[in-house]
Amino acid sequence: SVCPITGLPARYRDPHTSTPFANKEAYTIIKLCQEHRFAWSPLLDGFVHPFETVHVRRAPVGWLECSFGRP
Repeated sequence: SVCPITGLPARYRDPHTSTPFANKEAYTIIKLCQEHRFAWSPLLDGFVHPFETVHVRRAPVGWLECSFGRP
């Protein structure tokens, strides 16, 4: 199987979800996703930066809401 994070061949599986992963870094990201530490972006159709990330100053109006999919 293939690691959904890296695209590399997956040698391991998460013991709780059976999600395949290739290395320690990919496992860390999988765990962060399980802890809801990434936000889903409907604009990008994928998960984006951790919630703790400091956002860019002077971002366009509505960018944050669009990024997080909230009004």
